[in-house]
Amino acid sequence: MPHIDRCTVMRCELPTPSPLDFGSFAEGKLRAEVMLRLHEEHLVYVRGFPLSSAHLFGFLSHFGRPLQNYVSTVIPAEGAPEDYINRVCFENEKAEFGFQAEGPLAPHTARSWRMPPPALFSMLMVDKGDQRPDYSGASRLLRFRDSLSWLKETQGSAYPDVISQLSDIRVALPAKKVPEPPPLAPIVFSLGSPDLCDLGIRFRTDIKDVLEPQLLALPQASQCMGALSRLVYAVNNCGACYEFQMEPGDLLIVDNRRFAHGRANAERLLPDGSVNPREIWSMTID
Repeated sequence: MPHIDRCTVMRCELPTPSPLDFGSFAEGKLRAEVMLRLHEEHLVYVRGFPLSSAHLFGFLSHFGRPLQNYVSTVIPAEGAPEDYINRVCFENEKAEFGFQAEGPLAPHTARSWRMPPPALFSMLMVDKGDQRPDYSGASRLLRFRDSLSWLKETQGSAYPDVISQLSDIRVALPAKKVPEPPPLAPIVFSLGSPDLCDLGIRFRTDIKDVLEPQLLALPQASQCMGALSRLVYAVNNCGACYEFQMEPGDLLIVDNRRFAHGRANAERLLPDGSVNPREIWSMTID
């Protein structure tokens, strides 16, 4: 199989019903509709959400336990919103809350070292920044069910063996930003769905490089490496990557066990030499 670093973008519509308008709902009714869509579609898109850290934290807290952001090490007893929000941007003075690397960001799941991974990942667009066509940093989502359906179709009768290899092994995916010891856990895991392609995946962009030493130490090394290579190829090349441009006030909430998220190309500096003001607030919910 050829090595391809970036997911092939084939579609631009999100696999979800029309977005919800924040101003059209009482907050209690909006929460109920979000909960329903997460249960049925595993993805929700809300427009017109307030650009307030307190509002974002309070709203998302209704859907689970917010996790501390990547940089904070001490959380006040009251739980300040800023301790849970990653403010992802290029500006240095805002980097205490997060960071943003140049270039495209390949699809990955939030906190993939955990087992199970956090239930939800969310991001709120604050400033979309540079809007030149090749540098807009459009958001990307990849639905694992699409990738696994492609894999099932191409592998045929070998598909159950590929999934078995990835669900039976126990490997560690070390955390990059948070001092948490990674558990030994499968790469692919059941979500309780009867659909053989509706499975959870712990996925990161460098998963093959990270796991290769561990897999090569196993008695079934060649089978495990083959299964992992097939999975990575399916995720990166099945044509199920949804690309879309978020506007300020757009809030996306996705099932972090069923979707990977990423971003198209973005650069730190604008043509005039100023810093790209692009900024997104993300939160992870357990």
